[in-house]
Amino acid sequence: ANVTEGHVPLTVSFTDLSSSASTWSWDIDDNGTVDYSSQNIVHTYTIPGLYTVNLTVSNGNGTDTKTITDYITVIEPVMPVADFTANVTEGIAPLTVA
Repeated sequence: ANVTEGHVPLTVSFTDLSSSASTWSWDIDDNGTVDYSSQNIVHTYTIPGLYTVNLTVSNGNGTDTKTITDYITVIEPVMPVADFTANVTEGIAPLTVA
């Protein structure tokens, strides 16, 4: 994966490093709703959480699977917090405030 952690929405590019494969099946554990059958995939995670990724490859001789548990960490977006201070809050005009 090009990234394994980030804030929602997190777009991840997965690159197949398998050898001798002719078919690919990715299970990216996105609430069981998305599976891919391309060699390399791009997926956008929209829900915070830890995601396990499975890649199953096969050819005419058999099948093999690699699983990485909690491989992708998707974090809640960080919301801004407004704050300020002033050196004085009252006085006689003209009043300079920083």
